[in-house]
Amino acid sequence: MSRKEHAGRGHGLHLLAEMAALLALVTLAGWFINTLRPGAEQRLVLSQALSWAGGGLVVLSILLFALRGQKPGDGLFRRIRRGVFRLTLLGAILLTCLVGGEVFLRWRAGWRPGGTALAQQTQATSNPYYFELDKAKIWNRRFYAARRDYFENWPIPLDFFESDKPTPRNLYKPGQSWTFKGNTLQKAGAGEHVDRAYNSWGFRGADFAVTRQPGTLRIVCLGGSVTEGICAEDATFPVALAKQLQERFPGCLVEVINAGHQGQGVDDLLEIWRQRVRPLNPDLVLFYEGSNDIYLRDYYTVPEGVASTKPRRTARLVQRSFLLRMIRDRMGEPNPLENAPPHTFNDSGTKPSAQHYKTGLTQLCQEIQQSGAQMVLTSFVTLAHPGLELQRSDNPAVYDFLHTTLAPLSADEIGRVYATVNRCSAEVAKSNHVPYLDVAAVFPRELKYFPFDLIHLNRDGNQTLARLFAEGLQREVLEQQGKSLRIRPDVRMMGLR
Repeated sequence: MSRKEHAGRGHGLHLLAEMAALLALVTLAGWFINTLRPGAEQRLVLSQALSWAGGGLVVLSILLFALRGQKPGDGLFRRIRRGVFRLTLLGAILLTCLVGGEVFLRWRAGWRPGGTALAQQTQATSNPYYFELDKAKIWNRRFYAARRDYFENWPIPLDFFESDKPTPRNLYKPGQSWTFKGNTLQKAGAGEHVDRAYNSWGFRGADFAVTRQPGTLRIVCLGGSVTEGICAEDATFPVALAKQLQERFPGCLVEVINAGHQGQGVDDLLEIWRQRVRPLNPDLVLFYEGSNDIYLRDYYTVPEGVASTKPRRTARLVQRSFLLRMIRDRMGEPNPLENAPPHTFNDSGTKPSAQHYKTGLTQLCQEIQQSGAQMVLTSFVTLAHPGLELQRSDNPAVYDFLHTTLAPLSADEIGRVYATVNRCSAEVAKSNHVPYLDVAAVFPRELKYFPFDLIHLNRDGNQTLARLFAEGLQREVLEQQGKSLRIRPDVRMMGLR
């Protein structure tokens, strides 16, 4: 090997050593900042300053590498050519590292090559939880035909059931267990951990006998994904509610069935009641939903000519990349939609979507009452409220959800939208003389209960919600007489069947 080749290799290794040392210093400083645990804003400022300083040092090292090794006798063209070659070589090395990092992060999150554009985009821009659950569903062919554009480029082969109406839009495949491997949902094999189990009725949870034992109180929780639960099998609020009611009423066998179905609105839940819940002859139906019938565009207008809330190309690129989003989160960069365009918010009167919800809920309430079961309505819990302040470092998923998915509305305005829906539920309860549990008024609106958006709850959040439901049901609906449990006669003249 010639002396020139030795010198070139020495310069390259020297540069790599410098960059490694700089990155190590930046990492060590970041660890030291987190150890000090200053406030969220201070930590954000420090991490930003550290990131820019580290980036500047790396860029300076690259420039020095391009200029290093130039001989006094070299002509200008030779110097430029040598510098361009070195920068190109270094750029190829860095690009290879970036591509490798992107592929590694995607693979760890469950991404696999060969999927359709929709599949890759979904995995790159959001939590693929809901998308993956479609593997466990059978779809209503009439709904599919009416919303064919929604299913364009769908990456999963769909199974269908026939119906004379488009509701419910889908049901879960009965008698199947599923497990998440990374972010990919697969059927659980023998001995494997089970993340989602659907019984013979297509409900989440263990199987149950259609004919109940004497003295059993059967409660069905009817709702959407919050009722179904986004957490482990034993961490949903119906499971916690069964345990808490059983502790309060040890002389009665309490059975709580989880009839939650992700993404279903009031029209879908009405059909699920007719087809899947009514045949079970429940004593009590606890309805917890409202979010899936909200249409945010009913509540605000954007002045004509004002720029759209659609992210810029650079923002969309960051959202699609696992690596760039990780870097952005570490740097604490502000969300591109944080400064939302001006809009006019209006929650006065009853909006079309709220009226539709109210009409459907009234029909559902009347049918449940006519069946002999007791209907119980509730308010719907959300983290959104006036004065909610979030930093990306607190919870990047919730922060992005608020500032992108729900833009341009503020947390205060989102809270007012949910308050409108809750007023509709309260009015339906009053007009139909059924109990109403206002759990939203007392649920602690703390970020620790909401893992990735403003409504879905983790294990602790579901435990808290179940406790509030148990207290409300005991106070407003149920009473204890000795060792027997019955529905209060002033609420409904019936005992346990």
